[in-house]
Amino acid sequence: METGEIISQAQQRLLQKREALGVTDSPIRLISKPDEGESFAAPSCLMTEEEIIEIQRKALAPPGMSIFSSGIPVRYQKCNFETYSGNDKLIAGLKSYAEAGESIVLTGGTGTGKTHLAVAIMRHINYESSRFVTVPSLLMEIRDSFRPNATASEADIVDKYAYCRMLCLDDLGAEKTSEFSIATLYLILDKRVSNLRQTIITTNLSLTEVEATLGARIASRLSEMKIARITAPDYRKRRAQ
Repeated sequence: METGEIISQAQQRLLQKREALGVTDSPIRLISKPDEGESFAAPSCLMTEEEIIEIQRKALAPPGMSIFSSGIPVRYQKCNFETYSGNDKLIAGLKSYAEAGESIVLTGGTGTGKTHLAVAIMRHINYESSRFVTVPSLLMEIRDSFRPNATASEADIVDKYAYCRMLCLDDLGAEKTSEFSIATLYLILDKRVSNLRQTIITTNLSLTEVEATLGARIASRLSEMKIARITAPDYRKRRAQ
């Protein structure tokens, strides 16, 4: 959908509300697209602040995947293969795996750019149905589903992450997990593998450590994926020097 069509729909909805109130003025507001240095006109009186923000987001997002709706944290939203300082052979391999629909495990030490590469893969493939979540956040979301006032059930959360076209699970093994959390995480992975859904996983752990921490079943699922070991030095430490 073009930006102009988005604006037109928003205008139409709000115009109907304003006509009912007898309001007819329509001053113009310019909405900027900072990454491209452009702007477009929209009748500000016809639009709520939330709708203006949403239009800005859609204007900035690439076709397909929206970095704003996929859950990618702000600090990683501009990550891509071109901005990764590292091994060209590694990047070529990751692009090839991703284009072939392979699931990928990015393993390596802290600060080696695993999350950067995971987001770069998401951008490269650019599916509309993509999600990014840290494993600690996912497990917290599952735990919260058991609260008395929870709005989503465990099954809702499992389906949310099990069936999207691409899922990035960031920082697997970053926290101590209960047997229940491990079982739920395995359920998500198993559904994704069974339904040929592409998964990108980042972890500081080797497969042996994954098995010791999260069990043999999860390690087995990961062993079916393409394993990319990132051996670059900690770039955060390099920047601090």
